[in-house]
Amino acid sequence: MTLNDVLKRENNNFDLLRLIAAAAVIVGHAAVISGDRGAHDPVMDLMHFEYSGSLAVKFFFLLSGLVVTNSLLRNAGLGRFIAARIARVFPALLVVLLLSAYVMGPLLSTLPAGSYLSSRETLAYVSRNALLHSSYLLPGVFDNAPEHGVNGSIWTIPMEMLCYLGLAIAAGLGLTRSKIVFSLATVGVVTLLLLEPRAVAVLRMPPESVPMFTFFALGALLANWKKQVVLNPFTVLGLAIAAYLARSTPALPYLCCAAIFAAAICLSSTPLVRRLRLPGDYSYGIYLFGWPMQQLVHAALPDMGARGNWLLALPLAAGCGALSWYLVEKPCIQWGKKIGDFLPAGKAVPEPA
Repeated sequence: MTLNDVLKRENNNFDLLRLIAAAAVIVGHAAVISGDRGAHDPVMDLMHFEYSGSLAVKFFFLLSGLVVTNSLLRNAGLGRFIAARIARVFPALLVVLLLSAYVMGPLLSTLPAGSYLSSRETLAYVSRNALLHSSYLLPGVFDNAPEHGVNGSIWTIPMEMLCYLGLAIAAGLGLTRSKIVFSLATVGVVTLLLLEPRAVAVLRMPPESVPMFTFFALGALLANWKKQVVLNPFTVLGLAIAAYLARSTPALPYLCCAAIFAAAICLSSTPLVRRLRLPGDYSYGIYLFGWPMQQLVHAALPDMGARGNWLLALPLAAGCGALSWYLVEKPCIQWGKKIGDFLPAGKAVPEPA
């Protein structure tokens, strides 16, 4: 089966993969949020160089690069693409920011409610994050917790939007009209970042963002060559062998993750997994609400360890994720499609030759 076949919605269950990845992020954050120094991360115990949260975020970026680039190349005009990305990311982000700052914050802050609500830091938390300048602290909130951040997960949102911006620029310049040109441009940018990770400082991004950009670019390249890429157990085996042969090189983490991600996408295309279709895509809401829910669990049960933290926080985040999907994300996605159709740049971007 080619990747082009897998990318057809009826041939995959990417929503389930994203849901599992969002849950893995919560598991990965539990030790830090609970302050459980003796906690064991299952992925770190197995791989020794990667923990569950980081692995899940890398998978999010690869899948995003794959699906979003495929959408742009297949049937989305540039204006529609921009409107769709904004509608997908910002409404749910704004909701979680406002709820954190003006519902959770006043209830948990050590400051008097009036002082908290009138504080510039409270407003700055919402405004800075809404403008993609990551800010994590609210005045007097979680000051005595092992981890003071109100929502440490949002650090990836600026990176995601930067990736979308890069795709939009490539499409606007006409680079997506040619497979070769688009591939050379993508590989060139990634090579620069891998050889000189400090280059991301120009984009005001931390060095830790380089693997995320790399996996997004890999997803974009796979979408670009989707008709030529064959995805089956032999592909997974080949990547696993390559990872083993590169076990003493810096390429090991990338090849190992690539093998795992290829296996996950292969599994998602099997008849059994396809039948486990979800009624909605709850993963983004779970991702956004996961960290605050874990902080609330720790605030209520400060002696609880990492396992108890994520076991309690996960269903809470899942409930918030479902509400976010039905009340915020799904309607806004529909509005984004309608708005995109009226934008002047709504002409479709043709498939690359």
